[in-house]
Amino acid sequence: MTSSLTPFFNPKGVVVIGASTSPEKLGYGVARNLIQSGYRGAIHFVSQKSGTLFDRPLYTNLDDVPDPVDLAILIVPTQVTPQTIEDCAKRGIKAAIIVSSGFREIGVEGAALEQLCLDVARKHGVRLLGPNCIGTLDTHLPLDTTFLQPPMPAQGGIGFISHSGAFAAAIIDWAREQGFGFSQIVSLGNQADVNETDVLPEVAKDEHTRVIVLYMESVSDGQKFVQAASEVTKHKPVIALKVGRFEAGQKAAASHTGALAGSEAAFDAAFAKAGVLRADTAEQMFDWARALENCPLPRGKRMAILTNAGGPGVIAADSLETNGLLLSHLTEATLEALSSYLPSSASVHNPVDMLASASPDAYATCLKILLQDENVDGVLVILPPPPMFKTEDVAEKIIQTLESLTLESASLLSEKPEASFRTPESKPVVIALMGSTLVEEARKKFQHSNVPTYPFPERAASALGALAKRKEFLTSRHGGTEN
Repeated sequence: MTSSLTPFFNPKGVVVIGASTSPEKLGYGVARNLIQSGYRGAIHFVSQKSGTLFDRPLYTNLDDVPDPVDLAILIVPTQVTPQTIEDCAKRGIKAAIIVSSGFREIGVEGAALEQLCLDVARKHGVRLLGPNCIGTLDTHLPLDTTFLQPPMPAQGGIGFISHSGAFAAAIIDWAREQGFGFSQIVSLGNQADVNETDVLPEVAKDEHTRVIVLYMESVSDGQKFVQAASEVTKHKPVIALKVGRFEAGQKAAASHTGALAGSEAAFDAAFAKAGVLRADTAEQMFDWARALENCPLPRGKRMAILTNAGGPGVIAADSLETNGLLLSHLTEATLEALSSYLPSSASVHNPVDMLASASPDAYATCLKILLQDENVDGVLVILPPPPMFKTEDVAEKIIQTLESLTLESASLLSEKPEASFRTPESKPVVIALMGSTLVEEARKKFQHSNVPTYPFPERAASALGALAKRKEFLTSRHGGTEN
């Protein structure tokens, strides 16, 4: 089913109005990214001067642009934006991304001009994204309507909706180093027309999107947002970072995108009602997103800790409780299995401390034992650099264990689909990979296998907490299923 927003996400053809042959201009960057993204639809350029750009003609009149074209990217002087929107409407283009700034965020005059753009758009049935935004990205389609420095972000399952273009740009670059990617990215800017409530269901429709994150400075319509988010969270998790909690932040948001302040208690209540997880920091938001993208949800809150060092194990135990989780009481069978395998000086009671001498095989064997315990809903593995082994060798063994258990569970379920037993694949495993240069190769191995890693136990525990909250929401509202 198509909607008025479809051209923003899956256009048949795109025209850049304000394309430039000068590499330092935004109109050049947008044109470059459209071409380099591999977008398979039609691409057209409109400029003040004729010629060519990336071996494509530069049209000086929008009326000369051939079909198909249903999305326009406007990089024009602020004062001519209303007329350009009208020109788009006459050409039959019903969706436009306004990249330019200098509207509501600068004051009264800018607000009046933004309202004029909206009036013209509504008169002609044109939907607007922005102004003061960087556009959209889809790594799977693919499509890149932004002017950001290439390359595009890696493909992934995180849909990212942001009121701030600069924040989105920084996160894209940071994500490359962190080893995760995105499905779609939408920069909303001032939200003169299209807002977070409009795009949330559209991003959720995307088959590649497994979790959605929102950077928000305001909510355009609280009631409508709750209604839309409530529908989305039935099927896909949503995490929000709502900024402007305090007066200074509210003033900054107003000067940035013209955002209006709202009661923080009201936001908390709205998020809770809609099943939206509210993160306190940007780092936490993406820590949670990576876990929700890659991990199964736990059946409960009982977690086991596997470590080769006592101190980090204590930190993890405290952090689990801080995040509303419990240390699982291991069964006698588990305790016996661990005791028979580990040295007598090791601690087999949760947290399981294998001691510094723990080998790659020890990590793999003990992890398998813990995952098979009916009292364990998930495992936090702590992996600082082992003194006698390479960290990447431990990572390899852990990955092999997880893959073999998943295959084993899939085989058992195919043989007995009616079985109600707990399967290892239903239990999340996150890694506190502590260190820097000595764990870099291990981090790459985990990233390649989509096993979430975190530099400290506190962040790993927080990610497990988000998984448990998501499970609790689904169980209480929708019977516990995740589509």
